[in-house]
Amino acid sequence: MIFSKFEDTILKEYKNKLKTDNSVKNIVKVFTENYLKESKKYKRREDADMLLFQYGVYDWGNGKNLEIDFVRQLLKDEDIIQIHISLTIPFEEKFSTIESYEEWYNSFENKKTLEEWKNEIETMQIFQQINSLKYNLEIWKENAE
Repeated sequence: MIFSKFEDTILKEYKNKLKTDNSVKNIVKVFTENYLKESKKYKRREDADMLLFQYGVYDWGNGKNLEIDFVRQLLKDEDIIQIHISLTIPFEEKFSTIESYEEWYNSFENKKTLEEWKNEIETMQIFQQINSLKYNLEIWKENAE
């Protein structure tokens, strides 16, 4: 139950903080700042609390889209909970050269600081490619077992 409250708090915070400013810069900021917070009842453990940044062009049956996904992954017992901040952009021909990409961050294992990881993400070429484009923003969670 404690775990459920913690993940719901993260989800709620993402939604509240991105309600009025859902710019990519603010998404990255909210996503990484939230990772630094801990609950008194939930302590971050090695391999149990990680961040994932991923993108790619996908067709899930409704046509191609460019998807950019920021994921907080929490492990509890056998459950893998993922909380997503997802951007979906209708496919344009200029996206045809984009290859899928993913990078994980774990504060216990990463050689970079969270700030270095955040700065690398913010300056990625993918964000120049979508600079003036509109996107659909979804914030959601799933059990990813």
